[in-house]
Amino acid sequence: MARERKPGHVRFGAVVRDFRERSSYSGSGVALSRTLNRSRGWLSGLELGGFKCFFEDAVKLDGLLNANGEIIRAWNRFVSESSFPVFYGQYPELEGTAESVSSYEWRLVPGLLQTDAYASVILGGDQRKLASRKARQSILFRPNPPLLHAVIDESVLNREIGSPAVMEEQCGFLLDMSHRPRVILQVSRCGWYPGAKVSFAIATQADRSEMLFEEELIGGSTYVDEARINQAHGVFATLHSEALNVADSRAFVEERRKLWIP
Repeated sequence: MARERKPGHVRFGAVVRDFRERSSYSGSGVALSRTLNRSRGWLSGLELGGFKCFFEDAVKLDGLLNANGEIIRAWNRFVSESSFPVFYGQYPELEGTAESVSSYEWRLVPGLLQTDAYASVILGGDQRKLASRKARQSILFRPNPPLLHAVIDESVLNREIGSPAVMEEQCGFLLDMSHRPRVILQVSRCGWYPGAKVSFAIATQADRSEMLFEEELIGGSTYVDEARINQAHGVFATLHSEALNVADSRAFVEERRKLWIP
C-alpha cells in the first residue's frame, strides 16, 4: 500500500523541481543526483513529495541550483514546523515577498543586516537557524530587492556581541550594506522617542497589505490590524525624522567600527 504523501512535502518537491528544470541540471536529473551522491530515484521521490527532505539536503540543493535561499525558505515553510519560532507566525514568509521593510532595533543589529559571526552568537551557533537567517538575508541580494529602511539605536553599536573582532566586522558590514541602492540605514541617538518602546518591523507588500512584528520580553507577536500598524508607522516616522541622516549615520558607524578594532 503506497504511503500517503504530505501536502507540504509535495509543494516543497515542486519548488525543487522548478529550480532544477531552470538550471544547468535540467533534464533527467541524473547529473544532480550524482553531484548529491544520491540515486535518481531519491531525487524523483523528493520532487514528487514522497518523503521528508532533510535540512542539510535542502541547503545543498539551494546552492547547487542557485536558488538564492528560495529552496531553504520553501523548506522552512512546507517541511519544517520549527525553523522559526512560532511567535514569528507568517512574518518571515511575508518579509520574503515584501516590497519594503521598515525596521527599528534598540537592542541588536536587525536580522537582515547581521554578519554570520554576529548571528552565530545570537543564535547559539545553531547551523539550521543560521542557514535560515542567511535565506532571509538573501532577499536583499536578489535582482529586485525590497526597500529596507532600518533605524538602529546607537547602543546597538556599543553593545559587545561575541568579541571586538565580531563587532568590528559587523560595523563594516553595516557600512557596506548602507551603500546598496535599496538600503537606508540610520542611527538614532540615545534618547526618548514617544511610542518607541520595543523593536519592531513592518513588511509591506506590493498590494499595500502589511504585517507588523513586535518584539516582546520572550519572543514577539505579529499583527495585521490596520490601527496598530498605522500607530507603528507613526512611531517609525518619528524615529526616521529624529535619527541621524544617512551620511552622518555612516560616519557614526565608522567611528564605532574603529573603536572595536582589537
